[in-house]
Amino acid sequence: TKNNPWLFEPLSMTSFQQQYAFVYEDFSGQTLQQYQTSNHLSLHEIIQIALELTNACISIHQQGDTMEHFSPSYIFIHPQSHKIKLLAPTTMKRSLLKIQPQITDKNLQDIAYLAPEQTGRVATEADERTDLYAIGAILFELVTNTKLFHADNVVDYLYFVLTKEPNKALLEAHCQLEILREIILKLLSKDKEERYQTAFGLRHDLLKTMNWWK
Repeated sequence: TKNNPWLFEPLSMTSFQQQYAFVYEDFSGQTLQQYQTSNHLSLHEIIQIALELTNACISIHQQGDTMEHFSPSYIFIHPQSHKIKLLAPTTMKRSLLKIQPQITDKNLQDIAYLAPEQTGRVATEADERTDLYAIGAILFELVTNTKLFHADNVVDYLYFVLTKEPNKALLEAHCQLEILREIILKLLSKDKEERYQTAFGLRHDLLKTMNWWK
């Protein structure tokens, strides 16, 4: 995580109740989930957040790594600057490994941002484009104030991830920017080959959207 401004820097390791825990740098922010719940986000703010997440992806991908478990519960944001911080990719992957073998209705919220290739039901593996799908799911939620799919149980949710298309009518009702809607839908393509192939391509279109919005 060293020299990566988007990742929390572990300062030390300590023991507590016979368990080890990392002590991270102080960051005056809150989770993106908490921030979204307590604030009405403008499209300009949402694009800013999207650019931060994309820049974080670029930095992580350039180091030859992937996140594979993007979630507003694990993304921290500074409420004034909109700067974000993430846990290190290895930390997130360990968390994902704990979820996948025993997915239950109790951790349904934890799989809300998984791409089709992470369900274990398709023959393709997770890669950089998997992170981009998660950004798409987060943006859909930020724009519409509702999760990408709704289900009462994990089986149904995974089925929706594999087969159901995003609600375009809902997206259009909450986002007047056609270019941003197109970005989100491209990120959420079931087929990895139809998504942005790199975070650089996503950043290019987000910057174009930001300039248009100004």
